[in-house]
Amino acid sequence: MDTKEVRGRLDSLGLRARKQFGQNFLVDARFAERAVSHADIDDGETVLEIGPGLGILTGLLAARARKVIAVETEGRFIGLVRKANVEYIHGDVLKVDLPAFDKVVSNLPYSISTPVTFRLLGPGVQFKTGVLMYQLEFAERLAAGPGSKDYGRLSVSAYVRAKIELLDKVPSCAFYPQPKVESRLVRLTPRPPPFETRDWGLFHRVVKVAFAQRRKKLRNSLRNGLGELAIPFKALGDPDLEKVPYGDERPEDLTPEQLGEVSDFLCQDG
Repeated sequence: MDTKEVRGRLDSLGLRARKQFGQNFLVDARFAERAVSHADIDDGETVLEIGPGLGILTGLLAARARKVIAVETEGRFIGLVRKANVEYIHGDVLKVDLPAFDKVVSNLPYSISTPVTFRLLGPGVQFKTGVLMYQLEFAERLAAGPGSKDYGRLSVSAYVRAKIELLDKVPSCAFYPQPKVESRLVRLTPRPPPFETRDWGLFHRVVKVAFAQRRKKLRNSLRNGLGELAIPFKALGDPDLEKVPYGDERPEDLTPEQLGEVSDFLCQDG
């Protein structure tokens, strides 16, 4: 499927790509094939596709998988790939009930990358592997480690839920309309958190507060964000904050495990 064919099919459906939603249609079949290959699908598996659009991925997935479940918000895209093992769900992937699936392979609209990723990695959703297309900058933030300019709250939140692997870079010319940025395929492999902490809710609040002021010393970031931490002030008087682990370090230099130690320190009573 080339750019001319995509434009023609969209015109025939009375549709246009909505740039404000980061909607870019993959037209280079090589990268669709790479995504499917990276997912290593076998003929007994069910694959979820989010936003199938004109179906360049859908047909390839259907040729490999036992079943493809395609979730699509735009009704005029429903049923474009007519194969016995393709089931469409008309709705918003952030709101619909997701049926059981083994793997997920999708070219995600940039505008919903964060909520979709954490819906997939959230409670109640189980799968073996995901291969997702993201904007390059988002992909690099997702996989970043401590000390890098891309490392932040997103990186830590993803790390505690999944193994993240950066795969092929995808040039803007592989899409219609062409975005102003490159994209990248990313493989997500869900796993249990690689460390324990006493209160995961508090851990994520600590991460949020810490990275809100990533260049400050951790102690100062925590002091400035006491209200968001939702811990009784008596447990966080200045003497205790002076003893907080890694208090003189910048959040951007701390590993998720070290931030877990900070969370556990703050979880202590009185």
